[in-house]
Amino acid sequence: MLRVSRLSKKFKSKSLFSNLGFELARGKIGLIRGASGVGKSVLLQCIAGLLDYEEGIVTLGQQTLIKGQPHKEIGFVFQSYELFAHYDALSNVALPLMIVRKLSKEQALERAYFLLEIFGLKDVVKHSIEQLSGGQQQRVALARALAMEPNLLLLDEPSAALDPENVKNLIHVLKGLADKNTTILLSSHDQNFISQLEEAQVMDWSTLTEEKS
Repeated sequence: MLRVSRLSKKFKSKSLFSNLGFELARGKIGLIRGASGVGKSVLLQCIAGLLDYEEGIVTLGQQTLIKGQPHKEIGFVFQSYELFAHYDALSNVALPLMIVRKLSKEQALERAYFLLEIFGLKDVVKHSIEQLSGGQQQRVALARALAMEPNLLLLDEPSAALDPENVKNLIHVLKGLADKNTTILLSSHDQNFISQLEEAQVMDWSTLTEEKS
């Protein structure tokens, strides 16, 4: 289970959010719904350990996560992709598998190709990142995160650059991961995407503030 309790984050002297909290059971898909700019992306990065925060506790299973410290069991897909520009699509997915998961080159390339094919990218696996469209880059980023088989997968506006067919592919993959007990948390303001993800526990941003005891 993912549990976020009394989380507060400031930028300089301004409070971005305060006293946020929610729970998400293992193997479930959670979706935080809210307008752009309210703080959804920052909240996800705080949970992932990519940003520090002022107050609060984040636990995954029985483990309390250290704030500001990335966790190897958490996968993150940025809205800005954060791909390795000097590598091709296949290497972007395969290299982390070799470095972090210690897979052989053959195993890593096989899994990377399989995932890229799922996202309709088999014809561009050897293309450099600069040769890919924004939507293709986002799909590479999704494939890279999924390749690591994280216990918790965080996705920031994952449908933003996807066409309807690839939105369907993404939803299919997410459902499959949830069926295998991967916990998934997404942020989105795309109502069409939200309506298609019927299994999701939808949480409105305005309802996440915990009452003070």
